[in-house]
Amino acid sequence: MKIRRIISLILMLSLTISLFGCGEAEKEQTSGMFVYFINKAGDNLNKEEYRVKSDNANSQITDLLDALSKDGDDKGDKAAVPENVIVNGFKLENGIITVDFNSEYNQLENQREVMCRAAVVLTLIQINAVDGIAFTVEDKPYEKVAGSRMGIMDAS
Repeated sequence: MKIRRIISLILMLSLTISLFGCGEAEKEQTSGMFVYFINKAGDNLNKEEYRVKSDNANSQITDLLDALSKDGDDKGDKAAVPENVIVNGFKLENGIITVDFNSEYNQLENQREVMCRAAVVLTLIQINAVDGIAFTVEDKPYEKVAGSRMGIMDAS
């Protein structure tokens, strides 16, 4: 009788420990990155959790850039990259992503451009292989003001 009680206790403890372990593993799997969207008023960023589909940095970049071109799920959030702005491509070298946009990027109003750029930086900088983001328009360094090139950006 005493042995049965001890075995039952050990079994219950093992089951309890394994349940907590499974919960932790599930938490790690579902926690992903965040994609940043422009709020309805256009003056702030909102983030939504996003689960990337790959561990490969280039695949993650492609996936996240695609997500940045779509509207958010919450509160009427707008895509960070507007419909008329096209990502021509990107290049990852030595921890720096260079994102190349079409010429429509230069036509964005100042506030919209700043919000777009901030959302792209905050989203892509989460990738482990990325230390900074640079912007080009039609393969030329982005100039916010004529002659003033935008440098490499990070989350700071």
